[in-house]
Amino acid sequence: MPARKVKDQIISKLLLKPGIRPRIDAHCVQCIYDEQATGSYKQQVWGCSVNQCVFHPVRLRPRGIPLEDIAREAL
Repeated sequence: MPARKVKDQIISKLLLKPGIRPRIDAHCVQCIYDEQATGSYKQQVWGCSVNQCVFHPVRLRPRGIPLEDIAREAL
């Protein structure tokens, strides 16, 4: 399966969900996710270094990241 199709499938699956959260997640996957790079799409989005992005403070985070770490990063 071509790598591009996998990325498109992740985005399509996210956009099937209701609400704003899946749309933010889909935007971040479209922007930063690279199938050839190490880590899942959640890990790659969490590691995003584009802190000028309006979605950076609310980007997707992998399970297991404590909310305290998120609050600390925002400071």
